[in-house]
Amino acid sequence: MPRLTKLEAIRIAMALERTCFEFYTHAQRYIHDPQTNAVLQKLIDDELAHCRHFKALHDEVMANDADSEPFNEETASVLSAMAADISQPSSVMRLALSGQPIDSISIIEESIRAEENSCRFYARVLPFAENESDRALLQDILNEEESHRAELEKMLANLRGE
Repeated sequence: MPRLTKLEAIRIAMALERTCFEFYTHAQRYIHDPQTNAVLQKLIDDELAHCRHFKALHDEVMANDADSEPFNEETASVLSAMAADISQPSSVMRLALSGQPIDSISIIEESIRAEENSCRFYARVLPFAENESDRALLQDILNEEESHRAELEKMLANLRGE
């Protein structure tokens, strides 16, 4: 695996968060009960906050590193494709085709799988960071994804009455 720069890590994180945001937004279109929509709206808000956080980090790196490659549409497309591969099989269509009901529990279970996939990705790329600063950034991203997964697991337990 090639070395990963700080800017690339941030861009992948942005793409992953955007993919999850799109999943939750799409799922919300199929859900009509208020409890599930409230859960989805919270997840949408969380993903938007994460997107803004990583965008701010991206802008900071770009401002402080004159040699940084600008964020362009081609890069965005490639990273979005990577994010989709990493976060799969998270999709409303997969849920519908499986015959599972599309409800709060199935959406959160699918969301947990996406967060676990993101955690595995960051854990795999962590050893390939170029320097200690980049490793620290990737570890921070990994910690944030693990925190999100833990929050989803608590939501799921509450919905199941555990």
